[in-house]
Amino acid sequence: MSETDVCIIGAGIMGSATAYYLSKITNKQIILVDQYNVANDYCSS
Repeated sequence: MSETDVCIIGAGIMGSATAYYLSKITNKQIILVDQYNVANDYCSS
């Protein structure tokens, strides 16, 4: 099992933006987790 510094639950607009901007200001390892796969019936554009 691997370790990470930051785990963001929810890859919607806020989770994705948080992961993106956090990656720009820190060298911490970030993981972004969502319950659905990419391009599914529940995502919006």
